[in-house]
Parts: sequence; structure tokens; C-alpha cells
Amino acid sequence: MPQNHFKVTGIAFACCLTLASTGRSQEPISPQKRALINELLQVNQAEHNIQESMKLVFGVMEKNVGDMISKSIPDQADKGVSKEAKELASEMAAKSVTRIHELLMKQISVTDLIEQVVVPAYDKYYSESEIRDLIAFYKTPTGQKSVAVQPQLTAEAMAKTMEYLGPKMGAITEQVEEEMLNDLKKGQDSRNPKK
Repeated sequence: MPQNHFKVTGIAFACCLTLASTGRSQEPISPQKRALINELLQVNQAEHNIQESMKLVFGVMEKNVGDMISKSIPDQADKGVSKEAKELASEMAAKSVTRIHELLMKQISVTDLIEQVVVPAYDKYYSESEIRDLIAFYKTPTGQKSVAVQPQLTAEAMAKTMEYLGPKMGAITEQVEEEMLNDLKKGQDSRNPKK
């Protein structure tokens, strides 16, 4: 069961990256629009906020994965799991999330991420006029507050989302696993009919 939480988290992360990469536009961005997008990325401190958001999100994941592992392992010693083993499994799960974050940050460039994902997304979804409006907004006190709180807002929203979805995802994952095992068994039984 603990491995399933890693699988679900990994699959969700991969889906997010895949969806993010599909937002690229086919046409080259005009120099004027490119300059506006670059200005917007400066005023909304995109690079800093992406780095901070990733750090905070991985911190939330580290805590939640440890908690999920701890809750998914039975407390009873008669089930073959000691309290120490349960704590160790939880600790190892949390450390693995930290290690994944460390390795990811060594292998990616936030600047390249912005260039490959964020810039094309702004190009795809905003006109030059709308980008000018966003720049004007981010130069206001409210816009600057939005920039300042964005990483914490992202991390808190993710933590609350995981709290909300965690129990549901655990139950759904168990249900899907059971369905898949039943389907596999049915498929195996149909190939090997009893004589």
C-alpha cells in the first residue's frame, strides 16, 4: 500500500509536466509580445516564485507522504510491523521526497522551464493587450502582494488539497488495485480454463 502513494504522486507529477508541455504554441512569438512576456515575468518574479513554490510544495509532499505512510501501516505488532519499523518507513518516505527534490533541482533549469513552458503558455493564452494589463496589475500594491504571497499560497493550497484528497485517493487507489487484480484473475482464468 505505501508504494501506491508514491505511484499516485509520481503519476500525478508526470501528468502535470505533460500537460504543461502541451501548452506550446506553434507560431513564433513576435518580438513585441516576447518583450512584454519578459517584462511580465520580471514584475511577477516568475523565476523566484517558481523556485520557492517548488521548495514549499516538496516540503508539503515530504510531510504528507510520511503521514500517509504512517497511517497506512497498521499499528498492531501482531500484524508483523513494529512501531519502530512504521516510523522508519515514514521517515524513509519523507527522505525520498527530499532526495527527489534535490535531484530534480540539479537536473532542471528554472530558466529553461520558464522558456519552454511558461513563455509559450503566456503566448498561447494572452494577447499583447492582456499582457500589458497584467504588467500594470503586478506593478500595483495588490499585484506586488500577489507576487509576494504566491509561493506560500501555492504550498498551503496544495497541503489543504492533499489533506482533502488523501483519504479519498487512498480508498480509490485500493479500489482500482482490487479491480485490476480481479480483471487479471479473470483474464488468467479465461486463458487457463479448468479441465
